[in-house]
Amino acid sequence: MPYDIETFVWAAAFLAAGAVITLLVMAGRRWLRRGDNLDALSEGLATGTMQTQAFARQRAKAASNLLRDVARLPTHEKEIVHHALWNAMLLEASSDGRIDPGEARFIAHFFGHLTGQSLVLNSVFEAAESVVHNPQNALNETAKAKSASDASREHILAAAFLVTLSDGELIESEANRLGDIADALGFDWSERQAVYMEMINRLKA
Repeated sequence: MPYDIETFVWAAAFLAAGAVITLLVMAGRRWLRRGDNLDALSEGLATGTMQTQAFARQRAKAASNLLRDVARLPTHEKEIVHHALWNAMLLEASSDGRIDPGEARFIAHFFGHLTGQSLVLNSVFEAAESVVHNPQNALNETAKAKSASDASREHILAAAFLVTLSDGELIESEANRLGDIADALGFDWSERQAVYMEMINRLKA
């Protein structure tokens, strides 16, 4: 539910020249949509600096663990979860109106391992381009997993979160899209924050 408060408008930049990752938090006034205040996410990532190569390794490890968790889901949920994962990841990749090659590669790699089939990179670009023009349709498809188990829904949101970091950026439009995906999956404010913090802890482990 929107409410008007003094808060931080945040964005993130990975500074390649210095081989560090620093989250930049800027103060400002804004309307927060549905309580999607990602201050906890900002604070969790703004813990100093991290080597870019080290962060990439941690991100890959987090993705590997997530793939393992998805593989352990009950068989009757896997089809709907895979479908929602695909749509949620495309939604996040297209949140800024463009498709970054790093995001496309991450999605192709993730689904290649998830399904055991090679995924052509162009197919990811084409699918994401379609989502750019009609995000609501992808949100509706993601919402089909709203009745899935808590674990399944958490995995879907976690996958979208990892897409956010796969292009070396963390920006406001991506945070807003995470909120849209969380809404589609039926997460309340505290539940989505718990998912974000769990992924942050995995990245820092």
